[in-house]
Amino acid sequence: MTRQINLGTRGGFLVPQAPKEHPETTRNRLVAILNGAILMAALGQPGSSAIAQQTAARSEADEARMRAVVAFADHALEKGRDRWSGKETPLFADGLEVRTGQPVEWLHKGRRYVLSNLASQQNFFRTLVGLSNLTGDERYRQAAKDATAYMFEHFRSPCGLLYWGGHTFVDLRTLKVVHIEGPHMEIKMHLPYYDLMWQVGREATAKFIRAYWNGNVRDWRRLEINRHAPYGEAMGSLWDSPWDNPAPLYETQWHGSVMPITDMTYSAAWLSQHGDARALGWARRLTDLMAGARHPQTGLGAGRFTALEKRRTDPGNSTAHGDRTRNQFGPEFGEAALDAWNLLSATGVRRIYVEYALSQMAATELLKLQGRALLAEAVGGLKAYARHGYDAQHNVFRAMLGDGSDLTGYTIKRSGWFGDAGETIRPIAADAAFLLSYARAWRLSGDAVLWTTSQAMARGNGLGDIGDTPGQAMALNLKTGCSNPLALLAVLELHRGSGEAGYLSLARRIGDNMIEHRFRNNLFVESDRHIYARFDALDPLALLTLEAAIRGKPDQVPTFIGGLWRYLQGPYDGHGRASDQRLFYSPAAQFQRGPQ
Repeated sequence: MTRQINLGTRGGFLVPQAPKEHPETTRNRLVAILNGAILMAALGQPGSSAIAQQTAARSEADEARMRAVVAFADHALEKGRDRWSGKETPLFADGLEVRTGQPVEWLHKGRRYVLSNLASQQNFFRTLVGLSNLTGDERYRQAAKDATAYMFEHFRSPCGLLYWGGHTFVDLRTLKVVHIEGPHMEIKMHLPYYDLMWQVGREATAKFIRAYWNGNVRDWRRLEINRHAPYGEAMGSLWDSPWDNPAPLYETQWHGSVMPITDMTYSAAWLSQHGDARALGWARRLTDLMAGARHPQTGLGAGRFTALEKRRTDPGNSTAHGDRTRNQFGPEFGEAALDAWNLLSATGVRRIYVEYALSQMAATELLKLQGRALLAEAVGGLKAYARHGYDAQHNVFRAMLGDGSDLTGYTIKRSGWFGDAGETIRPIAADAAFLLSYARAWRLSGDAVLWTTSQAMARGNGLGDIGDTPGQAMALNLKTGCSNPLALLAVLELHRGSGEAGYLSLARRIGDNMIEHRFRNNLFVESDRHIYARFDALDPLALLTLEAAIRGKPDQVPTFIGGLWRYLQGPYDGHGRASDQRLFYSPAAQFQRGPQ
């Protein structure tokens, strides 16, 4: 029997259930609110004058954090740039072995490749730019620009796509392109640093975004999305393409999921502010389809705006044959069992409520008043997820389907994409990634439900009580052991949105913990067990964001807008189809180097 969520106060829900309101009504109401003073104040950064007045005498700990980031960047410039090809190009390896300084390598068909995947270095480049802004030392910004310029000049296909992403990289030994799967370009939640790319090459950047859309959209009338953009695709009608305005959740063989859509919508929104205004209309069509695919009663989801049609090939493969959630849970849960409404796994819900939400908020800040509908959609989705799924007492989200069916503790009846028969579905930890998303949404909207949710999440992540309202009745845990850079960024959102000095003190504590527990051999790693460190680690960018807040100049450091789960994936000798995240960088990674 389908178990429905109790929409009262059971399990520590943060707000009582309001009378049911259709998601479209909710969205229109939010747009109206955000059209007014809240949005104007938020986009102007409330409390910015108060923040500027807080710049106080610097402590030794403040200096130590900056020294660590400078040491990291200097180490990257010395040991991470190409020293393997014999040509000393400005390209960077993706990461190094912490102990020996050897580069991260991909092993395929007996050959070793030194990984250089610029798509997985975009937050690293944001760090370098922020460091130049704060120190005045232009070496760091120039290093990022040089690598990007080299990529534009040497590793750009005729259609404008770059040789990077989910299945393609450059080998720093041979300076050859390696397609471990493809050849095609896959960008899924990488969120390139377009501002830097634009500074290096305006035409190349604009051509890249247009080629990305041109290659990913297989049917413009219905916006059928293929996550793989072929290299060499001839340019079609692009923004002049016909549009049928389809209803969401139509069946298709293509992807239609939040992963490529995150990058597509942000890229088009960005391009609309850089000389191609027509791109924004297509970004809005994609986001409208995503919002329209949320469950009509609860507003939960959506992980995609389409439903996978049943494929006639390989009918015995349940993971590739039609809608995967319907295949696995449909007999018990009926129409609610749909991929678009699947909120059963941490990976899936983070894509919706962290990565996609952060990208929508980034577009909101970019577009200002033009982005008010995007912010309304992000806020509405986050509030729906908190209302129906968040258990504040245990700081977890229930594993759910879009109609609110609670599958937490449910024993899977048949094997499929989401687990094997006999496995039990677990709740999803409301970790620092979710805290960042809710805290930023609060900063931009001023919404009280988002604040209350952030308050519970902060407490659940060991940060103490941030107060019932900003700065009021706080009981911050200034002795917290938290060393998560996402938690640091979340607390800085609270500070930036309120100007309250106590949040800055808490942020300093988290930053100090990061230096103590995560800084090794001039690299940032999650634990002593980690063998490799990636230059794209979030730690130095978060620490620079803290430094900018201390100086009262938060705009000096590029904002983290997502890209947590960017990856390279393909066949790796001895491991089958694997990702660099699992092989090298995940918290549980125990991968050892093979024979040289």
